[in-house]
Amino acid sequence: MRKAKITVSRNGNGSTTLSIEMWDIGKVKPYPKNARTIPQSAIDQVAASIREFKWRQPIVVEPNGTIILGHVRRLAAIQIGLKQVPVHVATDLTADQIKRLRIMDNRSHEASTWDIDTLFQELKALPDLSLTGFDEFDLQQFEAIGFADVDGADHDGEPAAPSHNRTPDRELMAITVIYMKDIADMERALIATGSRNRGEALAIICRSYLEGKKTTRPAK
Repeated sequence: MRKAKITVSRNGNGSTTLSIEMWDIGKVKPYPKNARTIPQSAIDQVAASIREFKWRQPIVVEPNGTIILGHVRRLAAIQIGLKQVPVHVATDLTADQIKRLRIMDNRSHEASTWDIDTLFQELKALPDLSLTGFDEFDLQQFEAIGFADVDGADHDGEPAAPSHNRTPDRELMAITVIYMKDIADMERALIATGSRNRGEALAIICRSYLEGKKTTRPAK
C-alpha cells in the first residue's frame, strides 16, 4: 500500500496532515444505507473524467473501509477496471459526524444553482465540450432562448438582450435545457411527478427548482 502525505495550512493556526493512500479497490466498501441513488449516466461521466483527468479527488472512508464520500468514484473505478484507488481514511471523525458528513455532501450538490449567462460563456469558450456534461445541442438551445456570446452579442450578431430583460420564462426554459435533453427524459419526468401532461410536469419541475428543491435530469 503506497502512501502520500499532503500538508494543508489552517488559517495561520498551525497545520494538519491529510494522508492519502493507494488501496486495493476491493477494500473500499459502499455504505449500505447510502441515501443517494446513482444513475449509470453519472458513473459513465465520472469514469470518463478519471480517464481524461486522472484522479483529482480521493475516496474518503472510515477506518474499516466503508465509504463516507465517493460512491460514484468507486463505481467508476470498477467500471474502468482499476485495481487501486486513492483513499483518505477519516480517523478523526465520530460516528455521528460521519453520518452528518455523508448527508451534507449529498445535500450540498442540490444547494447550488447555475448562473446561466456565465455557464453559456464558459461553454462557448471551449473548443471541445466533451466531458462537460453539455453538448452542441445544449448550446443551440441556449442561443435559441437568447443568451449572449462572450462579446455581448447573440449568436446571430445582434446585440444581446440586457440582463434585466431576462424573463422568468426564459430562465425556466434554460433550466429545461440543463435538466432534460429530449422527449424521453420528459416522459420519465411525467412518471416521476405523477403528471398526465408535459406542461404540468415541466411546471412542477421548474417550481421545485426555483424553491431550491432541484430535480436532476433523469438517467437515460
